[in-house]
Amino acid sequence: MIQDAIVNMTEIASHLFRQENLSIAVHGNKHKFDLVQLKVELMLNAVKNENSRYLERTPTVQVVNEWAGKQQYYKNFFKTPLHVNMCVESMVGPTMRQNDDYGALLITAELMNSVCLKNSVREKGGAYGAGCAVDESGLISLYSYRDP
Repeated sequence: MIQDAIVNMTEIASHLFRQENLSIAVHGNKHKFDLVQLKVELMLNAVKNENSRYLERTPTVQVVNEWAGKQQYYKNFFKTPLHVNMCVESMVGPTMRQNDDYGALLITAELMNSVCLKNSVREKGGAYGAGCAVDESGLISLYSYRDP
């Protein structure tokens, strides 16, 4: 059973740790930046060498700068032998630039977190946590984690 979990986690990691999914930001002392840069490059080379999918690109992902009126749905499910789940549902909403009500959307997300989701999903459903997140690019996500 543990061996199956390792194989499943390795398969999930091979999809996640691809070049198109990685973005690295470094904050710190500029005098040590050369060393940090070297360590990051070594880490990325190790990931590239161990992951045959590192250079794969997802052909169905399309970056849209303006709302085109058509939503695309992607569903991924990774079965693991664990007793808890991480569940996420995301949708495209208005970006910070596109909508004057973006601030109200942020407040609504926080109200959902503290009033609805905490009581319903966490306290009644037994999940370790749940929430609603809205980002500047317009992505709205509802999630629960460590959810039985």
